[in-house]
Parts: sequence; structure tokens; C-alpha cells
Amino acid sequence: MIQDDLFHHLIHYGASASPLVLSMISSTVLNIYHFLRRSIRLQLEAFFSFVLFKVATPGSPLQLQEVAVEAIINFCRQPTFILELYVNYDSDPTFRNVFEETGKLLCKYAFPTGGISTSIQVQAFEGLSIIFHYIADNIDKEDDSSPSGPYPVEIPGTPNPKAYAYFFRYTPKLDKTVIGNYLGDPDAFHLQVLKEFTETFEFAGMVLDTALRTYLETFRLPGESQKIQRVLEAFSDNFTTSNPRIFLQARMQS
Repeated sequence: MIQDDLFHHLIHYGASASPLVLSMISSTVLNIYHFLRRSIRLQLEAFFSFVLFKVATPGSPLQLQEVAVEAIINFCRQPTFILELYVNYDSDPTFRNVFEETGKLLCKYAFPTGGISTSIQVQAFEGLSIIFHYIADNIDKEDDSSPSGPYPVEIPGTPNPKAYAYFFRYTPKLDKTVIGNYLGDPDAFHLQVLKEFTETFEFAGMVLDTALRTYLETFRLPGESQKIQRVLEAFSDNFTTSNPRIFLQARMQS
């Protein structure tokens, strides 16, 4: 109920609320985070994306911007929040870079291009100083294996092949040769990543040579024939599944 119904209404009313209502909603989400942080990973990302980041951008009423920035800072004041933010979102290619966008937003307000100082600028400075403090505090710790506090950072226990696939597929400026060698490796986990990677493509209705060209633009084929075979088999499985009528018609004509 909390994950679906409650957050649905909090996000719906938070994006178009008055300053007082937005402040109350933000406090409610912060309290939920305190007690149920392990269960609201997706919901917290949605709240930041569709409420706090949206309201805090220029164009919204100034009072709403101030409330949204203050809400973000209240989250940043929590002892392990900064570390959790980076590990649970920015380090996972399937999630939005919430930590990065939080830093950019606060920097934008803290260092405006012109004009006089405002209360929201002071708030942003405070938020940045809190972030820097917690980053420095974690660097200075002798034992970096686990964060302080009663709630450990939520790091998945086993690797997620879909996360690897999304990382290879959508992260710019990666070495395409390295990607090709990884995808062609016979290891069982690598084969799962190859399958998930290939399924990120939508080949329905595409001509075969166009689909293959689109596929091979994202990585460089490895040099070993067995690796090439694995990669092309994964492509063939996806292409035939996406275009069953093409092969059905070919069989009927033959």
C-alpha cells in the first residue's frame, strides 16, 4: 500500500501543491525513508524526479523552489543518505543519476550567473557543504567496508546481468572492443549479459541487414570465431522472435 497507493498520491499532489502542502509531503517521505528505506528505492527515485527536481527548477514559484531545495537538503542531512544515493542510483545504470543531479541543482543555485544573493542561494551553499562534509567523513574513516549507522547501504548481493547489459548498451564512450570480447565470452554470466544486451534492441519490422548493422554499431565483433558465433546466435534469436512472419512466409513459399 505504501509503495503503490501512498506514493502515487504523494507524487501526484506534491508536484502541484502549495508550499505548505509540499513541505508536509516532503516531511512524510523523509519519515518513510527513515523506517522503510530498503523498500522504497524506486519510489524515492520517482519522488525526487517528478516532485523535488521538477519543482526546484527555475520557472516554478520562488516559494515552491525554496521548499523543494530545503527538502533535498533535509534528505542530505541524514548520515548515510549521500553514500546510499550514489551507490543505489548513480552506480546502477538502470536508475537515474540522482546524486549527480542533486549536486548540479545545488551548484546552479549556489553559483548563479548574475543577480543579488537570495535565501535559496544560502540554502544551496548549506546543502553543498553538507554533501562535502559527509564525503570527506567517509574518506577519512579507517574502515571503509561498511557505512556508519544502523542501516547499511543497499548493494545487491549478486550481479545483475540486465544492469551490465544496460551499462554496455547506454553508457557512452566505452571501449567497443572490450564490450565485444565480454559479450562473446563463454562464461555463463557473460552469456546472460549477452542475452539481456541483445534484448535491449527492438528489431520488429526491420530489414535483416539494417538490424544487423544497428546491432554491430554498439560494439566491435571479437576476433575469435567462437565468440563471433555466440554473438550472432544471440542476434539471430532476437531477430527471429521479433519477426516471426518473415520466416513463416519463407517456409510457406518453399
